[in-house]
Amino acid sequence: EIKGKTIGYFPTWRQEGYDLFYDLKSKNQLIQLNDLLKRKKSLIVTKHHSNIFREDNFTSLDIKKVDLLDKELNKLSNIINLDYHIDLNSILSHCDLLISDYSGAIADFLLSQKPILLYTPDFKKYNARPGLNFNYNTFKFGHQAYNFDQLLVYLNLYFNNSQKFSKKYLKNRKKIEDLFFLEKTCFKRILNQIN
Repeated sequence: EIKGKTIGYFPTWRQEGYDLFYDLKSKNQLIQLNDLLKRKKSLIVTKHHSNIFREDNFTSLDIKKVDLLDKELNKLSNIINLDYHIDLNSILSHCDLLISDYSGAIADFLLSQKPILLYTPDFKKYNARPGLNFNYNTFKFGHQAYNFDQLLVYLNLYFNNSQKFSKKYLKNRKKIEDLFFLEKTCFKRILNQIN
């Protein structure tokens, strides 16, 4: 039974073809994460980037590596690994925390004012190529974990005091939201059209 938090973990695609838990060294790390989620009666909802799925027929993908990870994820009680046909936009609004890296999901999630945890084990490599759209060091809008162990540390901090965790970078998230969404009235116009 889920009484705790719902955490979304949605990373971006990488040229080498894998995305989830980029620096994972063993399935025991996933078990440790799942145990933490069980203790906190919480869950992680995750999804590969669309290019990872067979439905997109991306040819350079090491599908065996992805299949092995998916097999392990599907054994875990508190991690939900979504399939290709699930639209992330229908999930984001239900998440209490977003874990991501360089994904466009970050921009969408900024509108919620909820906390973001950046999990970027390949930060230097990704920053060099393909590169980032903005400087993560200038816009500190979330806690940043550079490896799986740091991810667990930050998740524990979040579970121990989610309000304090959220408030730490709230002002910076609002600043970066203003950069992404210069014209805020567009949302009002969309809502007016829907209603």
